[in-house]
This record gives sequence, structure tokens and C-alpha cells, in this order.
Amino acid sequence: MITASNDLKNIFYNSRTVNISAGATIEYNMNTLLDNITISTTATDQNYKDGIDEQPGQLIRINPFKKLFPLDSILKPFRPALPGVKYYINLTSDHEGSNKFYDYRTLPYPTAPRVYYPGSKNYYKYWVTPQNTGVNVTVNYIISTASINQAYATGSKVVYKTTTDHGFTINKRVTISGSGNASFNLTNQLITDVPDSRTFSVTNNLAQASEISLSKTATLVNSGGSATPTKPALANKIVVAFEKYHTLPATCSLLITYSDNTTASVTSVNVPTADGRLIVYYNGTSWSTTAPFSSSQAVSYPAPREIKSINVTTPSAGAGRIIGVTEISARWVKDISSDIVSFEINRESTSSATDILPVGNITANNLTLDLVKYNQSSLRVLTYNRDEDWTVSPTPNDVIYFAKNAEIRPHFKIFHSLGAVTEGSLKYDRVEQGTYYLDSHSISEYGNVQVDALDGSKQLMETLIPDLIYKNAPVTSIIMGILDSIGFTNYNMNILLDGGGLNIDTSIPTLTVWWSENNKTVWDCLQELCRDIQMNAYFDENNILQFYTRDKMYQSSTTHWEFYYEQSGNKLANIIDFNKQEVASANQVKIIWKTPMNSLYTQTATDLWASEPSFLISGGLRYDIAADTPAELVNFDIDIDNLDPITKLESTFNYSGYFLVDSEVFEYDAIQFKYVPLASSSNEGIPVFISSEGDWAQYRALSKTGSEYFKPTGRYRIKARGVFGTTPASHVSTASTSLSAWYQKTDEWR
Repeated sequence: MITASNDLKNIFYNSRTVNISAGATIEYNMNTLLDNITISTTATDQNYKDGIDEQPGQLIRINPFKKLFPLDSILKPFRPALPGVKYYINLTSDHEGSNKFYDYRTLPYPTAPRVYYPGSKNYYKYWVTPQNTGVNVTVNYIISTASINQAYATGSKVVYKTTTDHGFTINKRVTISGSGNASFNLTNQLITDVPDSRTFSVTNNLAQASEISLSKTATLVNSGGSATPTKPALANKIVVAFEKYHTLPATCSLLITYSDNTTASVTSVNVPTADGRLIVYYNGTSWSTTAPFSSSQAVSYPAPREIKSINVTTPSAGAGRIIGVTEISARWVKDISSDIVSFEINRESTSSATDILPVGNITANNLTLDLVKYNQSSLRVLTYNRDEDWTVSPTPNDVIYFAKNAEIRPHFKIFHSLGAVTEGSLKYDRVEQGTYYLDSHSISEYGNVQVDALDGSKQLMETLIPDLIYKNAPVTSIIMGILDSIGFTNYNMNILLDGGGLNIDTSIPTLTVWWSENNKTVWDCLQELCRDIQMNAYFDENNILQFYTRDKMYQSSTTHWEFYYEQSGNKLANIIDFNKQEVASANQVKIIWKTPMNSLYTQTATDLWASEPSFLISGGLRYDIAADTPAELVNFDIDIDNLDPITKLESTFNYSGYFLVDSEVFEYDAIQFKYVPLASSSNEGIPVFISSEGDWAQYRALSKTGSEYFKPTGRYRIKARGVFGTTPASHVSTASTSLSAWYQKTDEWR
């Protein structure tokens, strides 16, 4: 619910007319808009706790932190808005052990961190410092030079290796100087190949052997030989975020280098202990933690500065401790209120308000924004092109760039004499209406613009769910695990508690086994879980995904609504229209049925619908499977018919699913059948893989009549091996005689 001051509430209670205007800001994250961003740190591999692997004649240093906690993860889009997802690191320091981890099987929403075990395939990652050190990280938005530590000639190319990510791209020109071997120096040579972020090459027929040197410098230049940088970041806001459940630094310092090589310092500012998220703003002359529209800050967002790099430092973490950094990003915030014609916010729901059971919904909010920014001399509304430089005329602050996932925050300005914001002779309150991410836009020839944006659900709709499996876990724990696994932390679980905070909610089931399907998005999985357990979810105006259980929604409580049909004291009448509507009782149950494939003229109730069945089946391998055989080449043939000589089952009932063989899980997506075509003169069947009911009906119609002419072979098409984290292994075939003690069993739950 949107909060408001008592002064603002009194305006609506007491005033017959209210002066309101619409406004909005758009915020660009430079980490998503710019290419060739590099990030570096003074910490080296040797600073981390590592191990030594002894090999014959050599020692190999093992450093797991590079993959588990990659430095460039700080730059990824959609970083966590709140702390709480902490990866487990076994440290000798008692400090880390003093933080209790949250147990996912405990239902109330956690106040302690949720423990994760880091892995190289995890979706969400962050960076940690070595023990006993502070943060010293530099994000480079302009890349014009790089240090080279190796160069060698191969064929018609000369290959150069850099000490850090160079950020160079093909078709850029480079000048290289300082080499001990003059043949490896270059002047205005075209970069022809960039195989990785620390390698580039030019076309040059050198016959020299490989050379190693630490004194060469590569500089990007234009065709005339002058240095040419890549596109700088535009910023009037900088975000630095720490995972507060590691050691949270008390202070943080920033050194901001502008594109003209001048600098600005923000020294020893306090890091907020509530969320570990430090934000500094540019006020037109300097940077500070005071946000615009506050008592001591300007009521506008100044034009952004062109930023070359941001260096972030903190004091040492302390003996045996580490610091976790989740984000460093340059942002550009622009007020577009003067260009707004209108905006409208609509709810998009999986169910309507008049459903029999008004629970099981998960809703998103859609923003439609109409803008006009017309200028006869030059276009003021531009679709963002990351390959083009920022506009010079007009200046960037005079245009609106439409870039994917730019944040739009609409608000209302409500003017009254006691308003919190003073702008000249005006006073008003800003009432925020949520956070939205740009999805699409259209521009007419007359400069009219329509923008469509979604709330935080957009991230969930665009993210495929990672491989997850839970056993004997409450549904609330599964939902939290799904969201935490992708670094989405701005959610809240609302469950029924007693007066002492003890969980008394009876509407949260515990699932014996739940696993993710990797072709679905996170949003799809949340929708299914909410529908199945009758839980509601929606995004509020603070971009927090709120979950409500059925018991919480229908708890016994008293709400006092003050409605007036005539003036009551200073409070004006607020009833305009009243309509009473009868809605079906909420204690009924909504059942989803599967439509039957056939029908009868003389029907009973069971002929009209059929519930979706579930199958669990077993069998024996007819052929051996080697551990190194790729999934597409596995001859996966299951002997099922020998399990029960009476019913003679020949295949599973589902066209896709999973087989557990020893300790490895196989995923299949089709069953092989053999069919004898109608016009065939022989009874030799043609093998074909069937993956749906439609395929089955098609080939059944093409085959001769009779089950002997159309039947499964027992073979399955394997899509993947070792799913759900299992390890591919060798498997031997099973003799059919060993299956004779097995039999088929069918159970029905009513």
C-alpha cells in the first residue's frame, strides 16, 4: 500500500479540488548500455587462500575463487536490490561462523542470510576480497590503453597478449610502442581479430620467433594517429553494494575519473548497515550521499558527467575476514516529467477478480506512458544504439534514449502548502507509483511516443530457471530458493503468525519432491506453484514481490473504512457511487481437468472429463551404456514388457520425462515406435520417434490396422545425461529373467 503523510491525507479529506501533476524519471544503468567495460583489482591470485597440487616435476597453484567469485560478476545487470544470499566459505575466523544461516525448511521469512554453496554454474555470483584486505576495485568505462606482456608472430598475424582485459574490438586502430624488438612496434595498424578479452592480433608478416616483454603499451588511435577512446559512461548517480552478511566495511571511498582525466573524490562515506547499499549523487558540482528532492539537495537531476573510471576502496576487512561486493555501477537519472502527456498503470493477472476462488493469482503491473518531445531542428527521442557515440548536438540531457530495461519510475506531484519538497514558490509531495523496466516503444513521425514497461516481473519473465531439486521442503522455501538462486532478493513472504511471531499457517504444503524444468522461466514456475497451492503474489509500489498465503489472506481481522455520504466535520463526503455485487463463495474448489481424447454418444459423467494422470514405471536396460557416450548417441532401450506378462506394457505413458539408472538421471523427449505403412507389401516396420499425442495420432493413421503394425520398440530418445547434478557413469544391461518378480500396480487417489 502506498504510504502518505498525515498532511497529504488531510488534503484529500478536506479539499474540494486538488492540484496534481504527473511526473516520471528514467534511469540508465551504464553496465547494460556500454560494451568493452573492464574491471580490475589490486588483489592477485596469491592473495587468496589456495592449495598446491603436486604434479611430477612441477607445482600447480589451485585458486577456486576466480570461477566461484568472478570479478566481472559485479558488472552484471539485475543485481540484488537487498542483501541476504550469502555463499558459504569455510574460514578460520570466528567472525564468519557467528552469522547463523537461515534454514529453508523454516517457514517465516528470514532475517538471517540464506546459505548457498558456490558452484561454477550458479546463475547468481558476486566477488569477495582475500582475507585480511579491503576492497580496491576499478571499473573502466573508457578503454584506450593496455599493457602487453607477450607478443609473437604466427603465419600472417602478430598476436599480442595483455595483462588485463583490453576492451579493444576489431576494426579499431592500434599503436604499440616500447617493445625491445622494434618489429613488434606498430603504427596505426588495424586490429583484425579479438579471440578473447586479453588477446588481439593484427595482420603482419613477421618471421620473428615469439617474444616476451613487460614494457609494451598498446594505444587505440584513429587513422590520423591521435588517441581515440571508446564511449564513456554518462552518470549523475553511482551505486556500490556489499553483501552485508560477510564483513560489512564501515566506510567506503570513491575516486571518479572523468573523460578529460580530471578527478573527483568521495572519501570515507559511511556504508548503510541496513542493506549495505551505498549510493552517491552528483549535484552539479560535487558528489554526495544526499539525494535530489531532499531538504538540502537540488530539486532536479543535473546533466550527467562523462566518466572514464570509478575506483572503489574500503578499509581492511580485519583478521581472517572477507568483504563481498555485489555491484558497482554508474547510473544516469533523467527527469522526463515535462514531456509526459499521460500514463496509465494496469494489472495483468493470471485470474480475474470474480473467479470462484480468488487465490492462486500472480500479477504483474504494466505501465503505458505517452510522451511528446518534438523539435523541428533535430530529433529529441532516440532509440539507443550501443555502437554509436553519445549525441553532441543536442546534448544527451536534451534527449530521451530508449534502451532495453531502462528503469522508469512514474510519480504524482500533489501540491499543497505543507509539501515535503520546496521548488521555488511551490511545495508538493512526490507519491511514487512503482518501478518499471522498458519493454517496447513506438515513435510516430510527429514525435508522439508510446512506451510500454513492466514491473520487476520482467526480470523473472526473461530468466530461465536454473536446475533445482528440493525434497521435503515447504512451498515457501522452494519459492525463496528459486528467487535467491538468480539473485532476486526483493521479495517478502506474508504468512499467518500468532501474537508471538510463531508460525500457525496451515495452508503451506510440504512437497515430497519438486524439480525445475529448464525450458521454463522463473515466472512460469512461480505461476504454477501459486496456482497449485492457492497463494497470491503481486509487485507493490516499492518493487517488492509480495507473497500471501491463503490463511494470511483470510485471517480474521477488523478493518475500519471511513466512507461518508455527506460532510462530517472537516472531512468531505467521499462516496460517489455504491454498487453491491454477489460473488460466488470462496470455500468452493476450482478443479482443472484434462479434455478427453474421445467421446461416446451415450455418456456418463466420467466421459465428459478426465483428471491428469501421473505415471511411475520401471524396467531393465537391454544394452550397456558407456560413461562417455554423448546423449544423442545413447542406445537407450528399456525392457518393460517382461515386468508383467499379462498386461504386456511396452513403453512409458509420457512422451518426455526422466529415467533414474543407478545414480544417473537421463532425460528423454521422445519414444520410438515402428509402424507399417498402409501401402506396404511387407510387415517390416519403419522406426520413428514420437514426442506428442499429435505425432501418435498421425502415424497411427498412416499404419495398417492392428497393434502388431504400430507399437513402441522400447527405445527412447535421450535429450541429456547427468541432469539434476548427477554424474554420467557406465551402466550394464539387465537380464530379462531378473525382472520376472516385478509387476504392474495402479493406484487412484480420490
